[in-house]
Amino acid sequence: MSFDFGMELSDMKNPAAVEKYVDYLQSVFHLVLVSERFDESMILMRRRLGWSLNDMIYRNVNTYIGPEKSHVFTEQEKLAHRHFNVADYVLYERFAKRFEEHVQEELGQGLAEEVEEYRRILAQVATFCAEGTAGVLYVNATDWNDGFEVERQECKTMSMSETGLVEIVRNEQNLRMKQHIPNLNV
Repeated sequence: MSFDFGMELSDMKNPAAVEKYVDYLQSVFHLVLVSERFDESMILMRRRLGWSLNDMIYRNVNTYIGPEKSHVFTEQEKLAHRHFNVADYVLYERFAKRFEEHVQEELGQGLAEEVEEYRRILAQVATFCAEGTAGVLYVNATDWNDGFEVERQECKTMSMSETGLVEIVRNEQNLRMKQHIPNLNV
């Protein structure tokens, strides 16, 4: 993670450089999503960006939980990993703590209830999409969102692979560019 955020490899084992860079990242990113608390992350993001709940609907399609048991790491392996990835642990722990602070700030404003409603709607959408029948799903208005519809085509889009979606977006961008610049070869 640290490398992806731009930290120099030479600084990753230097505690002072790590702290300084994580301080910098905290000044740039005011909200960071935490994958193991994805639904809470999405609701916090929705609130910050003023999105509707309809903007936040997704289906779990790019995950795999196989029949094989996952490896249980020994304490020695965990310590070795922590030693090898010092910068990532500092980064994660700092942002996870800040994320928890955001959650605590929002709890009095119905965050837990909104997350629960969001999960209920996601389950409703997943069931609708899995059925594969024609029609439209009507999602009723709640305290956190206006009512909205989910059409069958949206199920197909939500079920696409990441590369398939990227290809669609790329093609649409190329089309728009050609409309504005007719002689452009993209």
